[in-house]
Amino acid sequence: MRIHRQQVFLVLIGLFFVLLIDSALFFHNIQLIIRSDQNSKKTQAALTNFDALSAALKDEERNQRNYLITHNPAYLADYTSSLHNTSDQIAQLSQHFTDNPDKKATFDQLVEKVNFRTEMLNQVLNTFEQAGREAAFQKITQGDGKKRMDSVTVFLNSIKADEQHELEIENSQYEASIQQTELTFIALSVAGLLLLISAAVLFRNALAQKREIQRREEKIGVLINASIIGIIVADMTGKILDANQAFLDMLGYTEAELLSGKIWWQTISIDEFEKLKDEKREELRKNGQTLPFEQDYLCKNGKVISTIVGAAMLDTVRNEVVCFIIDITSVKELEKRKQEFLSIASHELKTPLTTIQAYSQLLEKQLMKINDQKSLFYAQKVRNYVQKLAGLIGDLLDISKIDSGKINLNISAFNFDEFITECINNIQPTTTNHVILLKGKTDQIIHGDPVRMEQVVNNLLINAIKYSPKGGKIEVRLRKEPKQIVCSIRDQGIGIPPGKQKKIFEKFYRASEVDQGFSGLGIGLFLASDIIQRHYGKIWVESKKGKGSTFFFSLPIDE
Repeated sequence: MRIHRQQVFLVLIGLFFVLLIDSALFFHNIQLIIRSDQNSKKTQAALTNFDALSAALKDEERNQRNYLITHNPAYLADYTSSLHNTSDQIAQLSQHFTDNPDKKATFDQLVEKVNFRTEMLNQVLNTFEQAGREAAFQKITQGDGKKRMDSVTVFLNSIKADEQHELEIENSQYEASIQQTELTFIALSVAGLLLLISAAVLFRNALAQKREIQRREEKIGVLINASIIGIIVADMTGKILDANQAFLDMLGYTEAELLSGKIWWQTISIDEFEKLKDEKREELRKNGQTLPFEQDYLCKNGKVISTIVGAAMLDTVRNEVVCFIIDITSVKELEKRKQEFLSIASHELKTPLTTIQAYSQLLEKQLMKINDQKSLFYAQKVRNYVQKLAGLIGDLLDISKIDSGKINLNISAFNFDEFITECINNIQPTTTNHVILLKGKTDQIIHGDPVRMEQVVNNLLINAIKYSPKGGKIEVRLRKEPKQIVCSIRDQGIGIPPGKQKKIFEKFYRASEVDQGFSGLGIGLFLASDIIQRHYGKIWVESKKGKGSTFFFSLPIDE
């Protein structure tokens, strides 16, 4: 009996290993099928992109020719669209060849030929705009445009032929993998039947494990329903499949309404967030999860609440998504009240400050007439501090405008070098311990808001003076680069530690070193950063603690 049991045990062990090997082969073949299918789809997509690229190239020539003949702006627009389409197809194809250096090199040659041909087309258009139709057609007749196009076509077809050949190989591998998988599946099925007897022995343990899993799921369900964060499960069509009590309470619905299918994304979403939802669905499909984002929801009683939402794919087969939702309505309302307070307070403070400034100026004039130098000194101090306070109030008003989206730029053209010189001349008289030096030039006319740009430059110069208490040189450098101009302002002051350099452009941020003995609200650099960004430029700092700071800002220029 014992020997019989040993034999049965050995047979079961043998069958188990056979099943294990068959299973490994089966899953290996499945992976080969998936990989071959993915490669085939990628190659097929590349072939489609090649066809689209070929069509776009032909569209470029046709639309350019129509424009030269008719001078109809619609054809010029179509030509520009064709150029964009060509760029899009090249960008998509570039991703296909990224992982293969040899193919990448060949593809780069194709891109070079396409760009070379595009240059010729643009040259013909430039000749047309500058010298007329006859000159343009003469350039076409004398040029080698057809040769370039034929060269691009031949090269493109060569690459397509290689991809087609590779697709045929991949399809062959795919079919071979399917046949191997079928054979492996048959062997796997036979081994599975032989192990069915042993599976009955394990059935009892499986039932026990199932009960344990159910018990754990019940615990998880209790935790989810006890959470203060709204949690829902939905599909990609917008149907909410399940939700915890926190989410239902958040929107004012009952569990019965949830179970009856009355809660859909369409019923709780705000129309203005439709584009955002489409973007997040695409992000879910691509990455399996989304970065947290803000979205408003419509409650059952008609109230709108603001939330932070995070989402992740729960089941890619069923397209089910789990979302975590936090109600931030109170936080948003508090932020709104704060901005309203800043705006109202700033406006209310400006009126008495204007009066104080006027009276202080009158007082200075009276004291100058009677030559009371001591009192005149105090009156000037009052005026200086009133001006500082007015500047702070102005900054607060600007922040309120930025947060409410009401700040506007009055764009005009002005000479950048003369503008910087004027800013320096206005700031230099305010200090006797510092010398502001200007080096370099741009010889550039820029388009921007000179008042707002003066606010940026003045802030950087005043900061350089303020945070260089020992005085010294402040060096302003200008330079012109291919697509931008750069201005830098270098001081010899206290410097900024590396870990705090990125934070100084945040609203109300002040480094601990600055708080010790230097006045300010920490909003000047935030305003400067916002103004530069609105001019499509960049602002940054390079600094070492104790060795001064250099602030840079760049602005784009028109070619």
